[in-house]
Amino acid sequence: MTVMEAVLPGEAWVVLTSALLHAPFYLYVFFGTVRYLFHDDTVTIDELYAIGAAFTVLAWAFAFIYVAVEIIWPGSIEPLNHGTARFFDLLFFSFTNLTSVGLSDILPTGDHARSMVILEQVAGVLYVAMVISRLVALTVRRHD
Repeated sequence: MTVMEAVLPGEAWVVLTSALLHAPFYLYVFFGTVRYLFHDDTVTIDELYAIGAAFTVLAWAFAFIYVAVEIIWPGSIEPLNHGTARFFDLLFFSFTNLTSVGLSDILPTGDHARSMVILEQVAGVLYVAMVISRLVALTVRRHD
């Protein structure tokens, strides 16, 4: 679908189909990575890399969700390059919401977009809390 997007730029049905295929894929990778993180009771270097990878993949998933929201409900996220949704604008928007920084000149104006922003902000806060509590628990257990 990414190739189709390059061949047919601006075709809403191609971009929507691509977003609806990419988002579940990235969510699947996120959940698989989180399962890997909680699989054993030791923290290794690869698990530390997985922490960052899972966070990044979640941001990409939400960026594709925002692409779909903007296509289905135009004008839900503003301003996007004078009405056209650019993926990297939405990726930036996703990272600012997932990290709860909120330093964005892009705003969710539609109800569906705001709902997705709420879910992403809660997911970001819960992810950080979950990972930190896991690392602290494993560190304390190791010193006992």
